[in-house]
Amino acid sequence: MDFRILALASLLLAAVSGLSSQAEATEFCDNVMVGQTGGGNGTAPTPIFQRQCSSVAGAVAFDVSTRGFSSAWSDPDPGHALRAAVSQCGGHCIAQSFWSDYFYVAIADNDRAWGFSERSDKEAVQQCQNNGGQGCVVVLVGSSTGPASYFGFSALAYDASTGAQGKAVELARERDAKAAAIQQCGTPACWAYAFQGSGSAAIARSKDGQLVAAWVASEGLLSNPSRKAKSACKKQTGDGDCEVVATLTSKERAVETRKQTDQLLDEVQRFMDSSPANPNRKTQ
Repeated sequence: MDFRILALASLLLAAVSGLSSQAEATEFCDNVMVGQTGGGNGTAPTPIFQRQCSSVAGAVAFDVSTRGFSSAWSDPDPGHALRAAVSQCGGHCIAQSFWSDYFYVAIADNDRAWGFSERSDKEAVQQCQNNGGQGCVVVLVGSSTGPASYFGFSALAYDASTGAQGKAVELARERDAKAAAIQQCGTPACWAYAFQGSGSAAIARSKDGQLVAAWVASEGLLSNPSRKAKSACKKQTGDGDCEVVATLTSKERAVETRKQTDQLLDEVQRFMDSSPANPNRKTQ
């Protein structure tokens, strides 16, 4: 089962290894009534407020091979937060508690290394690279004040000889997204471009057949993937008449997401139907 089915079906176990965190604690502050002045002569008592703050910790746990993960947050005890995250995670999880607003986890695309940082995404990537990882990218961001988020990959593929296209959205790894888009494109000659996050992308082609792709984080009047791809194509190839040949817009992403979600639900249902623990399991 892949990363998405694991997340959807909540098929998670527990194990852990961790590092110590050093960042300053995140605090929640509130004005708490600690008393009141005496009233009298027809006046109501006046409440007395005091600003009180408490530190909170978070934790993330993740399985490098499956990319399944769990998190805990808003916990005054980092050890308790760590145990809570670990109790929901997979069989070979790495786990870490922290005090900071953001906790970055970078993982190599080949799953052979990872890195942590409470200070910056760049530091997490650098640590991953120092550990021998290739294609290290921050994919998981935790917080002491909210649940962790995984940033998946989307891809757009195009075959210049046939015009075939392929699209994939929100997969666990860059290589997963490229492979899925190429498979949908349908020919070995398909060229794939992958990007991370919820943006959109386009592929432009020069007159001599070169393909150049570009990505934007969000679409708007000044942020257009087709315009950006044509500009990049012109700059790279010198062709002022580059043509956009494939797009993956926000609307198209939504369509692909629905398709993949339906497929995943079907796979999960088949898994549940075939499980020995299911009293309604169908047998031959």
